[in-house]
This record gives sequence, structure tokens and C-alpha cells, in this order.
Amino acid sequence: TYTITLTTLSPTFIGSNTRLKKTEYCYYPALQKAVMLDREKFFAFLVQKNLMDAYEQFIFGRDGNLAVFLQNLGYGYPAMRDVMLYATDAGDALDETHSLRDIDCFLRDAHNRAYIPGSSLKGALRTALLIQRIDEDKYPHPVGLWDKDSAKAIQKHYFYKLNLARKRKDEMLNDILRTVSISDSEPIENVNMTLCRKLDISPKGFAKKLPVVRECVRPGVKIRFALTIDTSFGRYISVEDIRAAVAAFAEYYNKYIRSFPGAKAGAAAPDSLFLGGGSGFFTKSAAYPLLGREKAVREVSRYLQGRFRLHRHEQDVHLGISPRTVKCTSYRGQLYPFGLCRVEIS
Repeated sequence: TYTITLTTLSPTFIGSNTRLKKTEYCYYPALQKAVMLDREKFFAFLVQKNLMDAYEQFIFGRDGNLAVFLQNLGYGYPAMRDVMLYATDAGDALDETHSLRDIDCFLRDAHNRAYIPGSSLKGALRTALLIQRIDEDKYPHPVGLWDKDSAKAIQKHYFYKLNLARKRKDEMLNDILRTVSISDSEPIENVNMTLCRKLDISPKGFAKKLPVVRECVRPGVKIRFALTIDTSFGRYISVEDIRAAVAAFAEYYNKYIRSFPGAKAGAAAPDSLFLGGGSGFFTKSAAYPLLGREKAVREVSRYLQGRFRLHRHEQDVHLGISPRTVKCTSYRGQLYPFGLCRVEIS
């Protein structure tokens, strides 16, 4: 048993599939805080103060700023402290001169504490291990990049090594990643959370602000997990295997981020990988190592053009990279990619 310590080098997002509408939280620019409300307590407050009719008119009106609506009725931040779930730093994502945005919330436990599930970290490590193994041992068969059977065959080739289901070598029972167990993280304090807006950055550095705001762990936060490796199968993924894969992943990512010289979001630091939502294609896919750069650009651009016909992804081939944007955000005036974390095992 070991301890994995993640240090967030950039804002990191693990989605909960919960989205707060701009009429469901309060933003206080003077405090630079967004207050997430306990719905039951908030509606009890509205009933107690005889504000339900006014709130209904607010909901169907054009002004979507709940804090301003309540302040105009005489209920400011102190009153909302009694009905809030928690407050988080608004970061660079919200400002008082522009319309508020809906917020994609971070994953939280039954006690409303933010955390990162072990499955998310294990998935990121699996991607790093796959990319490393492809680099060391090129896949010998044709690749159908978007074909499920081809994807399963690739997993079988690199990971189905335990020989437990001897009659069917393609059974997931043989997956060597079964030897690795990662706990959910320790709870993350609310003081370490912030809101971040999604930015798409072109190779020349042009930034497109998208109407997506995510609740993230801010940079510089240490998050711990328990790592258990089961050696009883004879074959297993070792700590040394994991460290080597993480090191190789950073080199892989930096090879492709050079195609975005104007992004200025920074390269991946040694011994780091990408975790969670919004981190982009290059952090989740093994297409480039599998196909080689030239073929991958053609195949990925063709696929994206088929799915998003108005985005003119056929132009990606001339740029020499596809997708042609890197996913970033801003925190305290500095540009970051989403989800970059240093990995330490002790």
C-alpha cells in the first residue's frame, strides 16, 4: 500500500452532472464569492419572508442576478450565509459588468465535500500506461480509430495479461489493471475551490471565451489517495511502471502542445498528467501514438468534420494538428490548461 499525492498545477474539474442556473446561486463581486444555496433552506426562507411571488417573477424575468434581486429586498450576504451549502472563490469566471453564467459543479460526497474518485485517477493512469506501451511496442494491426471492436482489441493487446480466463483471452477478467486499486481522495476544502471559464486557444494564441463555467480545484492544492497493488496474480502493475508511464505521458503531451506556440498555457511539468473534465483530446486519446502524427491528423480531422460540419475541421490538415484548439482557462490573470497535476507516490 502506498500514498499517491496529486498536486494541482492548474485548475482541475471533476464533474458531478449538476449544473446550477444563474438564478440558483448568489454572486457577490465585492467578496469575489459565489454562494451555492441549500434549496430546502432557501425555499423555507422565501416562504418565511413571504417572497415566493416576487421570486417567481424574478425567475421568469430578464434579470438573472439572484444576489441583486435579494439585496434589493434587503437581504444581503449575511442573510444568505444561513441558507447556503458553501461558498467558493469566483476566480476570473464571473464579473459584475457581464451576465452571469450557469455553473457546472464539482463532484461532492453525501456531506457536500468535494473529492476526486479513485476511478478518475485510475483512468488517467490507464491512458498514460497505454500511451507508454504503444510507444515501446507499436500496435501490429490496422486501427479503426472510432471502432469499438478495434478499441477492445487494443486494450486486449496491451493490458489483458493475467490469463485468468484462459478460454477467452479477451475477457476483462484478464486486465492487468485489476492489480491496481486507488481509493477516493481525501475531502477537498472549499477554500481550495474556484470557478473557471472555458477558453479555446488556437495555435496562434487566439482565445475564444465559451459560456461554460466550471467549479474547479485551484492550482497548488495537494490531494491524497491510497494506492494498493495486488502482487498475488504473479503479474501486476508496479509503482515503477506507474512512475515511468507518468514521465512518458508528460513527454508525449509536450510533443503535441508545441503545435500551439501562441497558447502560452505552458508545457506539462515532469511527472505530471491530466485529470478530469475539459482537459482536451490530447490528454484522453491514444490516436496520435497509434497512427503516427500525419495519419492521425487526417483521421481525427475527418472524424470531427463528420460530427461538426459547420466548424470546418478539414482545415486542420493544413495546420498539421487536429483538433485545432487547446482547452484552457484563466486563474488570477494567468492562462492554464485544465487538469494538469503532478503525481508523487510514497
